[in-house]
This record gives sequence, structure tokens and C-alpha cells, in this order.
Amino acid sequence: MTKLISRDNLKKLISKVLTSFQVIAPVNENNVSFFKRISVYEQIKWEDNNPTKSPKEFFFAPSDDLFRYQMKNKNILLREPSNHHDQRIILGIRPCDMAALNILDRVFLEDGKDLLYSALRDNTLLIGQSCRTPGKYCFCSSVGINPDDSQNMDLMLTDIEKNLFLVKVVSEKGEKFFSHFSSFFQEADATNGHTPVQTKEMVDYLKRGALFNVQNINEWLNENFEHPIWSEIAAKCIGCGVCTFFCPTCHCFDISDENVVYRDSSFQGVRRRIWDSCSFDHFTKMPMHQPRPTQDRRFRQRIMHKFKYFIDRFQQGACVGCGRCRSLCPVGIDIIEVLERIHCLSYQSHGVK
Repeated sequence: MTKLISRDNLKKLISKVLTSFQVIAPVNENNVSFFKRISVYEQIKWEDNNPTKSPKEFFFAPSDDLFRYQMKNKNILLREPSNHHDQRIILGIRPCDMAALNILDRVFLEDGKDLLYSALRDNTLLIGQSCRTPGKYCFCSSVGINPDDSQNMDLMLTDIEKNLFLVKVVSEKGEKFFSHFSSFFQEADATNGHTPVQTKEMVDYLKRGALFNVQNINEWLNENFEHPIWSEIAAKCIGCGVCTFFCPTCHCFDISDENVVYRDSSFQGVRRRIWDSCSFDHFTKMPMHQPRPTQDRRFRQRIMHKFKYFIDRFQQGACVGCGRCRSLCPVGIDIIEVLERIHCLSYQSHGVK
């Protein structure tokens, strides 16, 4: 089902739903764009490209309380967090970030359901926005993602004029939302030009084709765990973790307990899940051994995880081509250059020049 909504009506709609939903949307503060819970429509910053930060943290928080506990007189009381069940709308999520959310679903909902993550997914309506122009660092088409893919969205917005959006109602949850707020929408008519037209920049972006072959890279990684290339391409890496923390699919975490002990020997505390990174030197450190003592091994782990281990387990890669790691690396490591080099090595290993 396809409808239209004017920018004025979208403003009225969001202002209306703010009374009953949490609304999370792209904002720009201090020249940094990111997703944030808004209180008025005017906070939304409509930009051509992805925000610097993805909406990952609204499903998998940088620091999340798993539960609180209290022990007194040999009795143990547990309290689960209660902040995961409010009805929410995330507005303006791009196809690559939606694909990233699907990857997190594989991790947190299959082979055992993470209840905190599940509650947040179940109580969130996703209103996506298709990409009309590619970002400077984008390479989503190289990993099989279409910039106007509405798959797994609830509704998808595509700007077809300055003040008009085409609205695709995708899911059952989206249909319920539309039926409740149908007065804000109008009928779409393809004969009157109510269809999206790709910009020249997007046409050129899609025409260039894939920059590398994921299958070839996967096969090369299977056979070259100890290849000397890892030392070469990781030589600049400082292990800061920026690439992993801003990546919409990275999901490594640590767990810590924080306790308070009282004079009567009772205690209470919280068990907390905190983001971690395979780039950090302590990530795999154990009391008697460190299996990844050098940065090249840690860098190798990141590439292997995204383009081998995740594919081996879930039959899909763990990179969505958003380009954030390319744009934010403080020493200029470009994952495209890394993958293109591996791609070339994969052809050389088969005798192709």
C-alpha cells in the first residue's frame, strides 16, 4: 500500500504521536548528527545522508542494566529493569541501518532470546527513509543492500518533491499505525508523477557496481588466517575502537557487577552490560594468556568476524556498507581499501591477474 503525506501533515502527525509515543529521530547538535528522543518536531534534522551515529544504541545500549539484586538475611531479591516497554517510533532510519538491525536480530533473538532487546524491538515502530543521494563514504550496494529497500521497515518515506513524501506501508504494524492516523495521508497516483525519481548521483552510484566480491573475500579468509597482509594493513591501527563503537552491527559487550556492602553484611548491586570492542588490547585477555597480543591479530578478528565467522553461522555478512568506520577512523584506515586488497589477493590465489 502506497500513500502520500505532505511535510506539513508529517509535522502535524509527529506532533500528534508525541503525546502517546516516544519519538526518536535524527538531530544535529554541535555539528554532529545522531538519533535522539525529541520533544518537538522542529528538533528533527532532515539530511540527505545517514547520521554519524546509528540508532543501534536504542536497542543495544552502551550501558544497560540487566537486573538489580539485593541480599539480606540470606534472602536474595532480583529486580528486572522496567524501562524497555514504552511505545516508541524511530523516524528516519536508513536501509543500511535497518539491515544492521536485522543482523542484531540474528544475534539477540535466535538461539536464545535476549529479553531486553526483544522488548525494545517489539515496542518500536520503524519509519524509514530511503536514500536519494549516496554519501561520500557509502558502499551499501557492494554488500547487497539497496538504498531504497523497505524490507523489514514498518513504513518507508521517500521524498519525491520538496514538501511531499511517498509513504510505503510495509508491515502489519505499519498498517495499524496508518489506519489509526489515516487522516494525515492522501492517495498516491503514479499517473500524476507520484513516484520517486532517482537522482543522477544515485544512478551513477548504482551503476558502478560492487567494489569487491564478498564471496571471494570469504573464501580467501578461509585459507589465509596467517597471511602477512594482516601486519601490513593493521600497521596504522591504534586500537581506539571508534570503528566498532560507531558500527551499527558490532555487538561485543562485557558484563560487570557493581556492589555496595553494608555494615550488617547485607549488600545490593547491579549487573550491567557494557559495550566492548575486539580492537581493545584487553578484550581477549585472560589471567594466564592473551591469544591476541598484537594489534594485527585484533584487526584480523574484526575482518574475519564480519566477512567469515558471521557468514559461516548466519549465511550473511555483518557489514552493511554505511561507511561510518571509513569516515571516522582517526588514522585513515579505509575498510574499502582493505577489502579491495583482499579481493585482489583472492584472484591472484586462483592464478588470475
